[in-house]
Amino acid sequence: MKKPMEIMFITTSGETRTINGDWTLAKLQGLIGGYVEKIDLPDRRVALIDEEGRIKGLALNKVASGIVGQPLVGPVVIGPKSILR
Repeated sequence: MKKPMEIMFITTSGETRTINGDWTLAKLQGLIGGYVEKIDLPDRRVALIDEEGRIKGLALNKVASGIVGQPLVGPVVIGPKSILR
């Protein structure tokens, strides 16, 4: 069993919430709505997005884009790099 980890979940409407849980790839895919694309952040965290978000026409996520420093679409999960192990 994986150790519970805290993540930040950011919706396209700007709602941000912290969620603590036992994260599996399937649970993370459920949050973002598709296949996971990982973006490494300089502070030892990762941003997880739907790799097909642009193709699906998902809305710009302004809050997450500001945190990551590049335009991101759809819901975004930010958490420790170890979340995908």
